[in-house]
Amino acid sequence: AVAAIWSFAKIHRDIKPGNIVRRDADRRFVLLDVGMAMDLADDSITATGAVVGTPAYFSPEQLDYGKRRQLDFRSDLFAAGIVLYESSTGHHPFRAPGVGTATLFGNILKARPTAPRTLRPDLPPAMEAIILRLLAKRPHLRYRTCDQLAAALRGVPQQGA
Repeated sequence: AVAAIWSFAKIHRDIKPGNIVRRDADRRFVLLDVGMAMDLADDSITATGAVVGTPAYFSPEQLDYGKRRQLDFRSDLFAAGIVLYESSTGHHPFRAPGVGTATLFGNILKARPTAPRTLRPDLPPAMEAIILRLLAKRPHLRYRTCDQLAAALRGVPQQGA
């Protein structure tokens, strides 16, 4: 879904568990709420200084409003990394109960998340590596293409296989 949106020079900006559903017909996952996607080639209809998206799923670069036109698909990959971390461990990598927005943003910008295998030892090491790469603070340290990410995911051994 991220690759498809990016092919139109858009970024989703709100990848989170609530925007991912599984279709009954084919059991495939679908990314919803594309209405907040940002068209990088067009004028913004978002009010100046307005925050778009869900703060707990922001990428570090989304927190720098002055660079919003420099965002690319790797910002969405960071959010997907948060979702993968949560679905793999049952915990958010940067938010804990009682954590305020300022602390959350500080964690997104600077904190290194606990290694997923610390929380879930049976997680394949390859999946942990993918998640941690998606959560890299600097976009250039994440995957260069969505195809690279897809290939890495295909290389993760299936549980019970």
